[in-house]
Amino acid sequence: MSKMASTTGKQLSSTAINMTGLPTNVGLSDNGTETPIMTDKISKTWQVAGKLALSANPNIQLAAGDTFSSNITWTLNSAQPAAPAA
Repeated sequence: MSKMASTTGKQLSSTAINMTGLPTNVGLSDNGTETPIMTDKISKTWQVAGKLALSANPNIQLAAGDTFSSNITWTLNSAQPAAPAA
């Protein structure tokens, strides 16, 4: 997961997403490291929920209308089961 950044280039100091509902609860941090979610072949659907945690940054100058975003890259490999057709 990349750092949360605004369209004007402001960055939040630290963010994380904590996901529940998967076979293992997962925490994604904005440090760009890979986090394995599953290592077994399982064909199932899960009701996944997430909480976004933001760390304070007293030096950031927020303005009305600022919006922030981040990128999460999902890597699927041959050990993953094929997704069922919708």
